[in-house]
Amino acid sequence: MNPPPPIRRMPRPALRVELEGWRKPSAWKLEYRLRDPATGRIEHFTAPGGDRLNNASCSPWRDSEDRSQLVAQWVSFEGRGSGMIPSGSGIARYSLPEGELMDRVQLESPATSPPCWYPGTEARILFPAGDGWLYHYNFDEPDDEPGNDGANRPRPLAWPDRPQGLEKIVFFHATWPEDPRLKGRLIVGLSRIEVSGKGSRFTTPKIWWLQLDPGGTTVQAAGRLTGPCEDDAVIQETHPQVTTTPDGRLMLSYTVAPPGTPEGRPRLVPIAFDPATDAPFALETASDAPAEDCPPMASGRSAIGRQVAQSRGGLAR
Repeated sequence: MNPPPPIRRMPRPALRVELEGWRKPSAWKLEYRLRDPATGRIEHFTAPGGDRLNNASCSPWRDSEDRSQLVAQWVSFEGRGSGMIPSGSGIARYSLPEGELMDRVQLESPATSPPCWYPGTEARILFPAGDGWLYHYNFDEPDDEPGNDGANRPRPLAWPDRPQGLEKIVFFHATWPEDPRLKGRLIVGLSRIEVSGKGSRFTTPKIWWLQLDPGGTTVQAAGRLTGPCEDDAVIQETHPQVTTTPDGRLMLSYTVAPPGTPEGRPRLVPIAFDPATDAPFALETASDAPAEDCPPMASGRSAIGRQVAQSRGGLAR
């Protein structure tokens, strides 16, 4: 008997994930609201088997049967009420709209925010873990693939030639824009760890771009996307998103949190390119309005498909 033909996948805007419930494990609800950005239609997803989910995002494609996929941080609990304790955790993949569990992957360092999906139509993701680093994982790669050490497990991005001053870093939010002008660059929040004789401290996160190798496993180049500003040392830059205006301009939308401000405010800036190096940079002219068609940004979590929210890991590489 011949094997069934492979199911084709076609690029489609990712469903936007809207979390219902609180972040406390004892209060997590099992249901997500999924909004179609093209039609505004809302679908409801309920985790099977009583698992609790957090930090979810949906694939930027659908197959020939109009199915997409959702990947989320997964936690199972034993007990009831105040006696509930975690019994397993990692990342899990589900089919939509059926809600069928497809995969579970145990993690040594827990995923802390929604994953980015790699460009194209692979079921391949990039996510920050509890150690503050970015990891990649391919659900389409079988466990017994030759040269895979018998296990398809998440692996950290390599960055062998880091610029001076980035020896110890922590990744925060990230997004993977599809606009060809960015040439496949990731946009991330990045914080340095400065070590001195009195200890160490995190610098405030800034928006950077990363260029990966063709295999998507190694950082080949990087640079800060936003420029220094007044009070740069204390201004936090988080939740980057990239959009295009109706007249075709490329824009960066992100959150800035000035000193003493409990929540950030959105800022919108044009993206330009250095004529000598082709490196992207954000122009200084800014407004406090979010980008068109982008959901409101909060300081704690993102709700859009390719976006990754803040990693709270305490270690760095």
